[in-house]
Amino acid sequence: YYDLPYNKKKSKYKHIEKYKEGTHYSFVLSGGDSIIHWDFDELSNTDITHDKIIARYLCGKGFVIVDSDYKKNPKRKKKLKDELGLNFYELPVIEIENLLNYEIIKKTIKTYATCSNLDELKFVTPSQEVFKSKRLGYIIDKVIMKNFKEKGIKKFTKKTTNNETNKTINNKVEFCNKALDFITPESLSPSSIKVIEKILDFIIEHNK
Repeated sequence: YYDLPYNKKKSKYKHIEKYKEGTHYSFVLSGGDSIIHWDFDELSNTDITHDKIIARYLCGKGFVIVDSDYKKNPKRKKKLKDELGLNFYELPVIEIENLLNYEIIKKTIKTYATCSNLDELKFVTPSQEVFKSKRLGYIIDKVIMKNFKEKGIKKFTKKTTNNETNKTINNKVEFCNKALDFITPESLSPSSIKVIEKILDFIIEHNK
């Protein structure tokens, strides 16, 4: 949990520290299409659902966040929204890592050995629209670092597709762990703050 960038003493989140992970809430990572194995229907039970994890048996209530991912799987998302209502949120960006702001991304890039001495003046600041329409691997290699042509500099795109603009970042976990060192309340993007507030609202609502 990161402090939101305003005075918590004047906000509805001023007592949020009393809620503890594992007691009042928990996070479950459901990467990619594994969301299909979850059932969020309040009426489902093991007599009629044999092949899915019934969320209310595991965690009571669920708040589901999904990537926009080029608006893929609209039927699946509609079903989730029908089941969860306000407890379903589709991100305004393709992948959640696209919520990172440019300064954090730039600092994270420079933690890699072959990028540590790169001239920051040659970095290119991406537009906000790029973060909505391109994956982060592409944004780094083809926009932020497009001025660097030297051999040996790390490439950040994951080569799993022939679609140049659809290339996600390679080794996301490593990049994420490095980026965490630079995230501060002041560095959160407006979209990140919105997601955090929705999560906090859900935690507060279900721990009254």
